[in-house]
Amino acid sequence: MCWSYSSRTADIYYNGVKAGSITTPLERRLDTGGSLVLGQYQNDREIFTKHGNRYTFGGELLKLNIFSKKFSDEEVRAMFQAGMCSDIEDTYESYRRLTWESIIEQPRRGNVELVDSVISCTSAGSGEETVSEMTGEEITTHN
Repeated sequence: MCWSYSSRTADIYYNGVKAGSITTPLERRLDTGGSLVLGQYQNDREIFTKHGNRYTFGGELLKLNIFSKKFSDEEVRAMFQAGMCSDIEDTYESYRRLTWESIIEQPRRGNVELVDSVISCTSAGSGEETVSEMTGEEITTHN
């Protein structure tokens, strides 16, 4: 997802292709400070008080970064096509505000675990296929 505070638009992508856009209400404010909650639905009244399976994300997160730039369709497509084993996010280092490395160092609540992972990556270049492995850590949640 790419969201712009100034234009109030969020673009949703699936496999590097824009799947849709929404516009947030004009009166919506972005409050700073507080906590970033990943994988858990929250509202103002229930923040950190209501953790239930029906409110959780079940799956894996890997290489999540938060940037201060809204990426173009072409940039999102290039990131997807580069694959998980690439370091394309380093191209946008000056815009990176929250790194994957800083996320996995934070305390976790709920049914979340940090696991070592090995991801096999296949890339085709100049007619030749190469396989590489990326070793890292991922966050897994279970419902």
